[in-house]
Amino acid sequence: MPPRGGKSSIRGGYGLFYGSRSLQNVGGGGPGFVLTTNINPVPGGLANPYQTIGGNPYPFTPPETADQRRTFAFVRPVSVGGWDPDFRNALVQQWNLSVQRQLWQSWIFTAAYVASKGNGIETTRQLNPGVFGRPGTLQQRRVNPEFAAIGQNGAEGNYTYNSLQITVNKRFSKGLTLLASYTWARNIDNLADPQDGSDFSREKAISPNNIDHRFVGSFIWELPRYRGNPLARIAIDGWEVNGIVSIESGLYFNVVSGRDNSGTGVNQDRPDLIGNPYLDTGRSRNELINGYYNPAAFRQNAPGTFGNAGRNLIAGPGEALVDLGLVKTFPIADRQRIRFRAEAFNALNRVNLDNPVGNLLAANVAKITGAGPPRVFQLALRFEF
Repeated sequence: MPPRGGKSSIRGGYGLFYGSRSLQNVGGGGPGFVLTTNINPVPGGLANPYQTIGGNPYPFTPPETADQRRTFAFVRPVSVGGWDPDFRNALVQQWNLSVQRQLWQSWIFTAAYVASKGNGIETTRQLNPGVFGRPGTLQQRRVNPEFAAIGQNGAEGNYTYNSLQITVNKRFSKGLTLLASYTWARNIDNLADPQDGSDFSREKAISPNNIDHRFVGSFIWELPRYRGNPLARIAIDGWEVNGIVSIESGLYFNVVSGRDNSGTGVNQDRPDLIGNPYLDTGRSRNELINGYYNPAAFRQNAPGTFGNAGRNLIAGPGEALVDLGLVKTFPIADRQRIRFRAEAFNALNRVNLDNPVGNLLAANVAKITGAGPPRVFQLALRFEF
């Protein structure tokens, strides 16, 4: 039980939610589903566009007799898709437990455990991959060469999210309000296209959306009111300063082979991990840009195999932003005023690096080729009445 005095509270909650899937047509791109005819070039022009194929193919007349069906030339490979007969709606559970305490008259401290779990998230399984070792093209090597890739929508996705969330809040008093929050979290899922097209258990790893650490602080400060000369009050009085500071660790990224060594045609091969891929992230910015991780720690997976490297092994560069705002209110009449606003996003003009290139065959492998937005200034005037 919380201590007496009305300054503490304990809260908890649990929710159970079901996803829903809107109805849609499921078909394919071949005869029996859709008849598509491509004609290039078109010597007859729009006056006679079907000149080269023996006349207008529409409306399509399907073969009816046994002889017609035996001699009819279907367009191959047939492109189809479908749904798992055991498909079910996703189930998401959310729960939390928090302890809150008023420390001083206007300060509140909160510590919370927040979590969620999802099962039956929609995924896509490849039913017709290529088979390594068979002769011919990828299409000729498929399990059923009469069909192209067959994507089957299923419900094999799962995720878990656990976090510690700490918040300190100074409620508005004496012209100042503060809010600071820190989150320590871990998000694990298997929501990725499997290397072999079907084994989702091998894709269980840290989510690409996972942020291990995140701090956000904000403030609003109304400057003390000026009580002197009325003319000077117009320029000095009514100013407000606000800001947001956010610091977070980097998103995790995948290192891929960049080549279909497995021969499946899924093109999600990961390499073998043979060394330590991690480099010191405290190096200079130029060193990070020119080589964020160690690509020599990986080697191409052998033909016909899948690499042993896990998914999303490495966390990318973090991000730090400071946004500042300055607001001035000019009263005109009882219900009329002009509000001036000046804002600076990424006010310190910090270079927030993107994730590096994860394709081992890329010429710029392990290099960082982009960054977040630079400093942006914004001015605005608003008339309120």
